[in-house]
Amino acid sequence: MLVDEHGRHVVPVRSNAFLYIATDPEVGQRVRTVAAQTKNGLVPVPFVPAPFGFGGTRRARGARTVKVTAPALNGHISWLEQHEPRGEPLSVVPPRLRGGDRGGPHSKIIYGRVLTPDPSQPLRVAVTLNAQRHGGRPAGICTAIVTKDGAGSGCALYPQTFAKTPLDFSWFGAGSGQFDVVAGVASDAVAKISALLANGQTLPAALHDNAFTVAVPVAHMPARLVAYDRSGTVIGASEPIRDSSGGASAAPGKASQILAAKAGVAHAELFVGPAAGGGECSYTKTYFSAHAAGMTVSCRPAAWQGKAVQLDVMSEFVAGRVRPDVRTVRLEYTHGAKTIVHPKRGYVLVAIPARHREPGDHLVRVAGVNSAGRTIAVQKIPAPARKSRAQP
Repeated sequence: MLVDEHGRHVVPVRSNAFLYIATDPEVGQRVRTVAAQTKNGLVPVPFVPAPFGFGGTRRARGARTVKVTAPALNGHISWLEQHEPRGEPLSVVPPRLRGGDRGGPHSKIIYGRVLTPDPSQPLRVAVTLNAQRHGGRPAGICTAIVTKDGAGSGCALYPQTFAKTPLDFSWFGAGSGQFDVVAGVASDAVAKISALLANGQTLPAALHDNAFTVAVPVAHMPARLVAYDRSGTVIGASEPIRDSSGGASAAPGKASQILAAKAGVAHAELFVGPAAGGGECSYTKTYFSAHAAGMTVSCRPAAWQGKAVQLDVMSEFVAGRVRPDVRTVRLEYTHGAKTIVHPKRGYVLVAIPARHREPGDHLVRVAGVNSAGRTIAVQKIPAPARKSRAQP
C-alpha cells in the first residue's frame, strides 16, 4: 500500500515486485509512505520520498543544532604521514581522477592510497599527501571521490584543514536525485560520524581508514555531520549541508494544458501551473516515438524578467513564452518564408514545417510584434547541426 496526496493506493505484488504509476498526477504529487501487507498486518517499508521543488519552493527548515562538547583541534591522519599501505595503491585509479599533481601550492604527491569506506557501495576515496615540491615537507591533502560515473576532487592545506574541525568533506548529487552523497576524510580523533537530518533522524556514516561516506536524503536537508570520539563525546559538527540541486520553483497544484502541436508521428503538449511566489511554470512534454519522450520545465516570477521573446527549438517544435505586450510571433526561415503564431496566455507551441528543418532551410530568427504591428524583440536561432553522411 502506498500513500500520496491523493490517498491510499493498493498495488498488487507479482513475482516479488510491484509498480505504481500515477496516471494523471498533479505537480508535486509524491508518494509519502510505503507499507507491505503480510499475514501479520501492515509492515512499514523503509522509504525516502523524492524531493519536490528547489530554490525556495519547499518549506524553509533550519539545520538541527549540535553542541560540541570537546572540540577536536589540530588533528592529523597518522597512517598517511607514516606511509602505511592502507586500502589500495593509487594505480587502481586513472591519474586524471586521483587529485594532486595538477599545479598549485601543494601539488606534488608524497604518498597516497585509495580507500573504500563502504564495500557495498561503488565509491572510492583517493587520499594524497602533497608537498609544494618533490621531496618537500607535507603542505596539503587532496581528496578525490571516485564513482562509476566519474570523479571530483579538492585540496586543502595540511594539517591546517584539521586545525578547527576534525572533518574535511564535499557532497554531490547522486543518481535519482533523492540523495546527496557526502564523502571526505576525518582526523585520527574521530571514531564515529553521523548525519543529523532536519527531521531529527540520524544516519550513520561508513568510516574506515579515516575516509567516510554517507548518503543523505535530499528531502530531509539541511543536515549536519556530527563527529564522535571513542567514548561517544561530540568532538565536531559541520556547518549545515544543503541540497546541491537546482530546479524549477514549481508550486504544488494542477497544471492545465493550453497548447498542443503535431509534427508527423511526434507531438508536444504545453501545460501551465502555479509557481512559488505568485509566478507561473510551463511544462512542455514532447513525444517523438514510443521510446523517446521528455519534459522541459520553465518557471518565472510574477514580474517579467529578461528578454521579451524566450523560445526554444526542440527538434520539430518551437516552444516558450513571450512578454504580455507581444501579440504576434513571426517565425522567419532561411529563404524568406514566414509563419505567424498567436500566443495563448503568453505561451507559444508550434511545429516547424518539415521543409524548414534542414540545415539549408531552417528557422533563423523569431520576431515579437506588438499590437501596433511594430517588431519589439528579435531572437536569433542557431543553425541545426549538419547530419553526418554514411561512409561507403
